[in-house]
Amino acid sequence: MKTSSSNQAVFWRGIAEEDSNPVSSVAHRERILVLVGASGNRKQLIEHLKPRYHVLILDETGAVDDIVQGSSTEASFDLAILDPAGAVRWRQVLAEARSHAQPVFLPAMLIASRKDLSRALQACDSLIDEFLLTPIDPSELTQRVGMLLRARRQALTQSTRLAYLTSHDQGSGLPNKTLFLDRLSQAIQDGTVLGRQVYAMAIHISLAPVLKSLGNRALEEAGLVCSERLKALLGDNYSLARLSVDEWALMLRAGASTSDALEVFQSIQQLTATPSMSWVSACISPRRGHCRLP
Repeated sequence: MKTSSSNQAVFWRGIAEEDSNPVSSVAHRERILVLVGASGNRKQLIEHLKPRYHVLILDETGAVDDIVQGSSTEASFDLAILDPAGAVRWRQVLAEARSHAQPVFLPAMLIASRKDLSRALQACDSLIDEFLLTPIDPSELTQRVGMLLRARRQALTQSTRLAYLTSHDQGSGLPNKTLFLDRLSQAIQDGTVLGRQVYAMAIHISLAPVLKSLGNRALEEAGLVCSERLKALLGDNYSLARLSVDEWALMLRAGASTSDALEVFQSIQQLTATPSMSWVSACISPRRGHCRLP
């Protein structure tokens, strides 16, 4: 059997650092899809899992397609438990669900007797991440389900982190150009439907003197100071983004008026119009590359 190293490595990797308690606040929201035909095993699984998780079972028609349909990055369940017959019958559907969930780990566990295990694993080895022999041991079931779901939580966390990094400026934490343009496009579509104006503006703050006199590190710090000053000026009612080292973009809140746009423009103009950007220079101490907010 191939299960010994390749499959188990999927959930053993990094699990030791996690909280070993399988019953957590997250667990109550996790959904387990049970595709087990044998009534005794199915009943036992439901009995042991239902107090901790949201258990999904097939309806009278035996249709599973609606259950596993999700978005390109999200499935409607967190773990599938199958018996040999279910693994064969729903292999393609689950394979597609796992493919759509990538890069997030979407685990599947096989419940089988010792005599059926080898044949079932050979038929569905690429689909199965762990197995449990029957008769079902409740403590072993709890342990293995917990490990698989903790592995999925780790994958979800990593995926969320990656999505954040690709949509935000890493230094300031502000939305980047990609996210800003996406939000602006959506605002324009909504504005067209609702019949209202969308106000946006680009902001350029020349930081060339900082780069010339103090170098790249000071330039980066000065850019962060500018981001903080703009956020403090604008508050939470405006969508501010950082497009590059010395460029920002601003979109006014939904329903803003022309007078609102002019007021914001004048405030930003006053902030950035001081000779030689003295307020930026004041943030940089004589020690090279060290900045502080005034």
